[in-house]
This record gives sequence, structure tokens and C-alpha cells, in this order.
Amino acid sequence: MLYPADRLFDPIFRILLFVDAIGIATQSVSLGRVTMKRGDWAGCKARQFDVEVLLPVLRPTLDAIKGTAATGIEIGFFSPTHRLNWTITQGNNRFIADIIKPVYVDFFETHRPWLKSKFGADPYAWPSLMNFARLVRNAMAHHRGRIHFNSPSDKPVRWQHLSYSPSDEGLLVFGDSTADLDIADIIILLFEMAFELDNLGCPVHP
Repeated sequence: MLYPADRLFDPIFRILLFVDAIGIATQSVSLGRVTMKRGDWAGCKARQFDVEVLLPVLRPTLDAIKGTAATGIEIGFFSPTHRLNWTITQGNNRFIADIIKPVYVDFFETHRPWLKSKFGADPYAWPSLMNFARLVRNAMAHHRGRIHFNSPSDKPVRWQHLSYSPSDEGLLVFGDSTADLDIADIIILLFEMAFELDNLGCPVHP
């Protein structure tokens, strides 16, 4: 459960509104009606983990329409079940991925000054997870979702079982069905970044 005081609350709420918007539009055009209802969930399967991320649908939009502030956001992390009310389809993934990119980049940039002030300007002196997150941020913001290293002598970056080095230059890390990371992977990465920042003592609003 995420609460308004959590650093990830606003970014995740924005992602949920985008997912709702695409789901509502898709159902309206293809079915002529919206079949989603409050209490339904949408799911997206991670590519790098045996995890399905469950997102509440319609509730964020209903809260926004009513002008009432959400008091909490439930996000589920489960083994894949394929018993969801609505699954984020491959066709929708590209649109949602394009919308998640600025949310991810903004979240990273919000915390970059604090990381630099605590660990210095060299990202290889940062915690490994945050250096990996930086590389993904650069891929999204500047290189059409592809890995880029400034120098062939740069050291690898790592997260969980993933490792990227200069030999991976140009590898697609996020953006379509051939990329290493999908929407669920990025959401998992965002949560791990938030936990790491909490553990490092970073203020919620640095």
C-alpha cells in the first residue's frame, strides 16, 4: 500500500491514471462501452522476473473526477495467475511505455541532486542500484530506450541479475516487445529505488 506521504505515491498515481485512460479509450472504441468497474485490476507481467504487477483500475480516475484525494494506492506483486479482470495487452504496452518514460525520468531527476551531494558526482560511487537506474534514465531520455556508455572503458552497471557494460552499447532496454524491461519491470525498479532512497536517509522531498 502506498500512502500520500510516500515518495512514490504521486508517480504511481500518475501511471495509474494513464493506464486508466488507455483502458477506457480502448474499451470505448473496441466495445462501445467501458466494461471496467471499480474493484477491477489490470496486470502486467515482468520480463526479468516471475512476477505480475497488479494495478487497480478505474478507482484513480473516479477519485480524480470527484476531486477527492486518494488516501492510498494498492499495488500487487504476485506470481502470474492469468485470472485478472483486465490484462494490459501488447498493443497497449507501447502507449503506456511512452507515458511511463517521463514519470520515471522525473522521479530519478528529483533525487539526482541529493545523490550527488551525498555520494559525489561520479555515479560509480553511488549505490549500485542507483547507478543502474541512471543508465536506464539516460536510455529513456536521450537514446530512444537504448543502452549508452560514455566510454568503452566504463565499468558495468548491475541490478538483480541484470548487468550492462559498454559491450551492450545500443541494446534496447525499454520501449517495445523486444526490450529487456517491460512496464512491470520499470514499476519494480521504481519501488526498489524508493526503498533504497528510504534506507539511505534521502528526504521524501529532497
